[in-house]
Amino acid sequence: SYLVQSAVDGFNVCIFAYGQTGSGKTFTMYGKRDDQQLWGIAPRCMKELYEIIEREQDTYEFKVTCYMLELYNDQLVDLLPDRDKKGNVIGTPPKLDIKLDAR
Repeated sequence: SYLVQSAVDGFNVCIFAYGQTGSGKTFTMYGKRDDQQLWGIAPRCMKELYEIIEREQDTYEFKVTCYMLELYNDQLVDLLPDRDKKGNVIGTPPKLDIKLDAR
């Protein structure tokens, strides 16, 4: 809830899941859709965020943006690309790069 409040307060928030294949990162982030007791971090945060927006909509104007990326074998993948009604990706997704600091 502190991360959600920080986002509402205008700060950028990042949740980073790291671990070996099969260690539970995806379950931690998403959980089980059909069982609210087993929701992961992402749906819990979104629920709380939109509850705050609903509660404060007469006081503040909100703009919500969200990125969800996967880093696998040094390749970044956008997990939330724009899709049509059939689920196909619309257009060419932007190229995602990993930038390294010069040493």
